[in-house]
Amino acid sequence: MENKGIWIDKEKAHIVTISGENIDMVTILATESVVQSLELERPGGAQEIIKDRKVLEREKLRTNNFIKSIVSKLKNTKNLLVLGPSMMGQRFAKVLQNDYPKIGARIKDVKRADKMTKNQLKALVKEYYMPLG
Repeated sequence: MENKGIWIDKEKAHIVTISGENIDMVTILATESVVQSLELERPGGAQEIIKDRKVLEREKLRTNNFIKSIVSKLKNTKNLLVLGPSMMGQRFAKVLQNDYPKIGARIKDVKRADKMTKNQLKALVKEYYMPLG
């Protein structure tokens, strides 16, 4: 079992694995991108509401598929630190706790964190699990 930290936003997830002195990092990208078509004359009223719902449903489905692809990488996790900007980290933790309770129970902390370099992320996760002193 390994200690892991994950930084996640809507486009990608960086999974940092710490086992002993080794620190490995894997990046998973969200595959689909939702593209809204631009129209010269945009329909109004009910047609616009239906189109917006379709876009939101596609985004929700894309996010759920992205989370499922990440969960497969978290199977042998002992402790999990979840990081992310805005609400994505908290949403990811909530999905894990509700839909994947074995992995959700291993979440030690959920923190907000803006973009970081790969080295900064590795250092943050390493410091979290192996504090100095």
